[in-house]
Amino acid sequence: MKNILIVIIIFLISACGHDPKTKETASKCLNDTMLKAIELDTVHLSLVQHELKMTGKVSFDQENTQKIFPLASGRVVKVNVENGDFVKKGDVLAVINSSEAADYESQLSAAESKMIIAERNRNAVSDMYKDGLSSERELVSARKEYDVAAAEFNKQKQYQKIFSLSGVSTYTVRAPISGYIVEKNINPEFYIRTDDNVNIFTISNISDVWVMVNLYEVDLDKIKVGYEAEVKTLSYDKIYYGVIDKIFNVVDPISKTLKARVKLHNADYALKPEMFAGVTINYAEKESKLYVPSNAIIFDKNKYFVMVYKDKCNIETREINLYLENKGKTYINTGLTEGEKVISKLQLLVYDQMND
Repeated sequence: MKNILIVIIIFLISACGHDPKTKETASKCLNDTMLKAIELDTVHLSLVQHELKMTGKVSFDQENTQKIFPLASGRVVKVNVENGDFVKKGDVLAVINSSEAADYESQLSAAESKMIIAERNRNAVSDMYKDGLSSERELVSARKEYDVAAAEFNKQKQYQKIFSLSGVSTYTVRAPISGYIVEKNINPEFYIRTDDNVNIFTISNISDVWVMVNLYEVDLDKIKVGYEAEVKTLSYDKIYYGVIDKIFNVVDPISKTLKARVKLHNADYALKPEMFAGVTINYAEKESKLYVPSNAIIFDKNKYFVMVYKDKCNIETREINLYLENKGKTYINTGLTEGEKVISKLQLLVYDQMND
């Protein structure tokens, strides 16, 4: 490839005249071979696209996370899961022996007995009422007693369902949602109490995660909800794309930062809570600037230049003043006009020949 370029340089130049009044105007022409090899780009005007680099941490999506607390005190008999295990809704996580569970079993049995007795009494009073041996008042009272007993029985059945009672003194802890076990605070033979206020499991569906971004006060006016964010972790050579969906209003007194939240889809479950993340926020400034492709810029003699193309015999070496470079675009303060064309491929070769 280098040999081909050398050949191109040897044959590309032919004289086209020279205007002594304009030092920047090229006095040489490009031959047809070089014309086919170069590329041109147009100078455009747009809002300046900026980026801000910050740090953050991967976190659970709290909207898809559930903490599980013990519903009764007791001794842990069995634990079926470990951290990182995937569970489906309804799967048994642990089995606990509990005197409270035994009480619920006893209350259910007593409620069922009362309901049966009240039902028999209601039926007997109803038969007597039909035969004229009982008053309407007695019938209404018997029906009411049955309704109360039936309601209490149904309540105890609901307790059985909530506690997943599976024996005289045993209740089962089941997964309320599908997801991964991300926190486990019990083991067999542990004694747990309902008044400890400590969750025994946390389940999270990490197909979506949050990235909590550290936002400094000085950058607060630059970042808005809805801005695009690029997230990269130390573990993977991959960029995850999301948007800022919330900026929190509380400043951390130690770090002097606010938190901004980025939601990310995590289909491959590669992102894990507590991972460090580098976050780049893309946003537009209020001011518009001209821009050219960054690869069109030439740096020489501590100055920046572009090769402005008008025709093959009118190529100008133009000094420019840079504003900033971002994602392959260089924004210009001065030196160019919207709509002009610049050489963006082999421009350094053209520059050398035009300025030898």
